[in-house]
Amino acid sequence: MVRGVFYATVLPLWEGYDEYSHFACVQYVSVHGSIPIPGISRISREVSASLGSTPLPWTLKDLVPGAIRYDDFWSLPPHLREARIAALGKAADPALREEDPRGEKLYESQQPPLYYWLMAPILGMAENWSLAARVLLLRSVSLLLASLALPLGFALARRVFGSAPLAICAAAAVVCMPEGMIDLARVGNESLALLLYTLLTYACVRMIDEGPNARNSLLIGAALGCGLLTKAYFLTAIPAVCVGFALALRRAGGTWRRTAALLGVSLSMAILASFWWYRFIHQVTGDFTGQIQSVAVVGFPWQERLRVAWRLNWLAALDTAMLSHIWFGGWSFLQVRSWIYHLFYAVGLVSAAGVMVLLLRRRGLAPAAGRTSLFMLALLEACFCASLAYQVTLAQIVYGKPMTNGWYLYCLVFAEIVLVCAGLMALLPRRRRIWAPVGLVGLFVALDVYGMNFILIPYYLGLIGHSAAGRLQTFHVSQFWQAGLPEISSRLLLNRPYLTAPAEFAALWVLYLAATLTCLVVAFMQARRGADS
Repeated sequence: MVRGVFYATVLPLWEGYDEYSHFACVQYVSVHGSIPIPGISRISREVSASLGSTPLPWTLKDLVPGAIRYDDFWSLPPHLREARIAALGKAADPALREEDPRGEKLYESQQPPLYYWLMAPILGMAENWSLAARVLLLRSVSLLLASLALPLGFALARRVFGSAPLAICAAAAVVCMPEGMIDLARVGNESLALLLYTLLTYACVRMIDEGPNARNSLLIGAALGCGLLTKAYFLTAIPAVCVGFALALRRAGGTWRRTAALLGVSLSMAILASFWWYRFIHQVTGDFTGQIQSVAVVGFPWQERLRVAWRLNWLAALDTAMLSHIWFGGWSFLQVRSWIYHLFYAVGLVSAAGVMVLLLRRRGLAPAAGRTSLFMLALLEACFCASLAYQVTLAQIVYGKPMTNGWYLYCLVFAEIVLVCAGLMALLPRRRRIWAPVGLVGLFVALDVYGMNFILIPYYLGLIGHSAAGRLQTFHVSQFWQAGLPEISSRLLLNRPYLTAPAEFAALWVLYLAATLTCLVVAFMQARRGADS
């Protein structure tokens, strides 16, 4: 929470992925008491006005006529900057919460409604706060939802590894992932999706250990049903859940009839909870997912989609997915140096090789984790990646580019980190295996500290910007002193009206750094404990 609140404070208004539309959906539900209708409902006057006044992310520079980018915003005279964003710190006007008849349509109304239902009462209690303060509030509550996944992720890792020290190291690695914080420290339904997918993953692994029973079946059904009301990508978990019941039967024993009945209970719960939404979204958009790209190709023949997929540049698509999964600096799509991505690519390839060794070799290697549980985690990841591959195909048809959003994978981050740790440990000597997760934590801490202090903060304070060619300039510490402490302080407060003094930001920064380094220290101490035992 300490790390997340600092990220939520650093990220300016609407810098989170699709944040303004997610916030507008929450506001619509809060004001109207009903869900927005795709293609009809529009953002509020308040959100529409903010898009024209606050500096927008680099990728949204052409979204609104008269909007301004961070690069151009900081080149304005101080009085013009203050005039543009003065409204962000003022109390809300009730009239501005109504729909803007000329405003942009609510494209995130394509999303299932559970997250917006949960956030709407919280937003309603703060209806008199300023816009910036309400956004920070919803960011913090979203982080709190995401943090509830940590105990589940720890329990998942401990069940797979059979080791509490290893599980703590895996949890520390997740906490230190900078792109995960960028993804979760915003208004958006990914935080709830992380919680529900972690619960679903844990329930599936526990079922494999204990065998099909009523308790696990009900837990899977509840997690899957709520997940389907949060993000459409939970549809990808259905085939994995079906295979999970078969694996549980094979490993723990039982009868096919009872297992099929329990699977039917889980799927029935999920269908009863979410069928109304998918029926509604199909009636409105003509597509069962309601996703923008999928709706745009409703009439596109399936054989043509397969031809597009066959001719795709999949290496370019994979590079985009991994780049935006490792570190993608908010909606301005800031990036770190290429060799850093290559380092993480190498770690991923090595761990994938280790996982294959664990899954395929039956003798000659003592597995670092239960083979069946690892297969379940890999199956969930594979089904999800298949949906991303389909999205890449749709993007190629609609936009002419093979791309997807790698931050979607953070809903399965605990399954991912367990697989990565297991793969790395499989290739290390037995006595050194415990240090693989610690190395991961160290890599993420280094990436986090560098990305936050040398890219995000300098960019959002206007110390660096994009060149004419669109490349991000390099930050040098001397630029901080050249700007001067008074100017830095005024910029901190100008775009963050919820801060009253630079000392507040400095205190949050110290706490963030302490929390980040503490994760590394805890992982190191747990590794020593595990090595001694």
